Amino acid sequence: APQSLEMAGYMPWRGDFQFEYKDSAEQLLNEINFNDRDSPLETDLKVAVIDMYRMVLEERRFRKKIIRDYGLISWKNHRVYDLKHVTFGMELEAALKPFTRLQSPEEHEMFIQGIIYEEILKREITRLQQCRRNGLKSGSAIGLFEKLKMQRSVAHRKKKAIDAVFSTKHFPSVTEKDSQAAANSGEQG
Repeated sequence: APQSLEMAGYMPWRGDFQFEYKDSAEQLLNEINFNDRDSPLETDLKVAVIDMYRMVLEERRFRKKIIRDYGLISWKNHRVYDLKHVTFGMELEAALKPFTRLQSPEEHEMFIQGIIYEEILKREITRLQQCRRNGLKSGSAIGLFEKLKMQRSVAHRKKKAIDAVFSTKHFPSVTEKDSQAAANSGEQG
């Protein structure tokens, strides 16, 4: 299911993952036993392994905090974008995920929304420049032009659909009918 893939092994009722970061780190501790007979070097080595495990636990906590703070696993809390900019917003967010560590969740959200707003403004400027090239100088003229453009587009799509229906084998062309009629008259005579 897409939801389980998106959740990446997260179990929301437990608030934990099915597979932890560096899942096999505990196995190193399995082998450690402190004895009075250990040399100082062996004791230091065992303490270093325990310290490495502690760092893995800290990294796990940090990763879980990032995931929870930014809502990366909650499929219900995904950001909602304007329908015209859904793919751009989702692609942008995916590209900027590595930088989530550098900002608070609020700062990161503001950053992404700022870039999306910049893209919206660029598209609007391009649209207005296109209107200016078409000789449109007022808002009402632009509105009328876009309304007529939409009507032409709808009419063009309807014409293409009708042409597609009549160009199929179910509706033979006039020349095919004439050749069939000629063949039928030749058989009778």
